[in-house]
Amino acid sequence: MKLIIITGQLGAGKTTILNSLIETISSKDYGIIINEYSASGIDSDFLGKKGVNELNDGCVCCSKGEDLKDLLISMKNKEYVLLETTGLSDLNQLISRLGEYGIEIANIVLVIDGKRIENSELSKNTINQIKISPTIVLSKSDLIKNAKEYESLIKKINPGSDVFKTSLKKKLTFKDVNKDYKIYKKNELSVFKKYLYKLIPELKLSKESRHINRQGIKSLAFNLGIIDFKKFEDLLKKNKDLVRAKGFIKTDKGDYKFNYTYGLYSIQKNAKKLNTSKLVFIGKFRLFSKIKLYLKVYDLEKKINTSKVSVVLKALTNR
Repeated sequence: MKLIIITGQLGAGKTTILNSLIETISSKDYGIIINEYSASGIDSDFLGKKGVNELNDGCVCCSKGEDLKDLLISMKNKEYVLLETTGLSDLNQLISRLGEYGIEIANIVLVIDGKRIENSELSKNTINQIKISPTIVLSKSDLIKNAKEYESLIKKINPGSDVFKTSLKKKLTFKDVNKDYKIYKKNELSVFKKYLYKLIPELKLSKESRHINRQGIKSLAFNLGIIDFKKFEDLLKKNKDLVRAKGFIKTDKGDYKFNYTYGLYSIQKNAKKLNTSKLVFIGKFRLFSKIKLYLKVYDLEKKINTSKVSVVLKALTNR
């Protein structure tokens, strides 16, 4: 089994990259694992493929580590396994856990949102991820002015990496990532591990997770009926607590899929008819902002009433 990990920030385009790999893989003997931080899986719906294994309500770098181990063991006879992590995963921690389990990684594909890094500096976490990822994808490169400069910056941080720029017209292929770096091979210091420590001698892979959840990131999921399109769009425009949101909405104007990342959003017509609305919100929610978001989302269906508010408040206080 060759395990290829697709990782990166929230909204960077990991599921789009995963879909490109699936469309261009020649082997039929492969498995797909999608890890989502929320309790309700959305990415597998966006992918639109059958046989996707979901690990929801936590991250494979910490709370879902044992579940990932069991799933990978059950798929050990597959030729390839493609694993998409949450946008909140601690990559160092995930590598360390898989090493403890004796599971070898063939490649790590780090997806970086080109549009986002154009508007802000690379975070310390992203720089560390660049340092330890053999394959790096600069997504949405057609939307940024200086894509070549960012490519050079990535190569400067990790000279040994393969860097690819992707866009709507230029997609990543499975051939691009079908490498075997033998990351954390069981019971021996692999080629990649030697490379890793040579590159970052001060790096110590701790068993203690430095999960971003400690910064107050929470997820909220909703399954609703028909919702008000205008109110929903206003919610995306005005809610400052949101970091990431995605899903499918059945509205008074038709059926749509939507994506929201750090203030930028898109709402597109959905190809298939929807029976319900399925939404996931990820953000820095404190109790008060949770209550406001719950009430705003329920109000999209004009379902606000005393009993509903009571149920929502009870659910919030038990979280």
